[in-house]
Amino acid sequence: MSAHDYWKTTDPRDDGSREREEARDDLVLDLVAAYSRLPAKIAEADLWADGMQSGEHYSAVERALADLHAVEPADLLGSDVLSRLYRLAKVHAAARSEQIQIMAEAEADRLLQDAARDAA
Repeated sequence: MSAHDYWKTTDPRDDGSREREEARDDLVLDLVAAYSRLPAKIAEADLWADGMQSGEHYSAVERALADLHAVEPADLLGSDVLSRLYRLAKVHAAARSEQIQIMAEAEADRLLQDAARDAA
């Protein structure tokens, strides 16, 4: 038995909230994994994240796309424009991930509230 497990079972202040929190965290992780594979959930996350970046960021995206058009596909690998596009894409991927996390947390809370209500 780990120290954490021992403390959890012997602490008189433990009202089960730790287990509920861990269950919620596990549910959120499962939902994030599921949502990250579902095109409809990805599209929903993208809608929530749409327009969240600065005007400067979107200008940089437009410049990079215009520069991309000037690069021959055979010359793209290792090019500066591909590196710039990748850096810009990382920002959008992080925003998508953040929205998927928010969506999963909201759904987990709803599911757990429904389960608690059904159990009562």
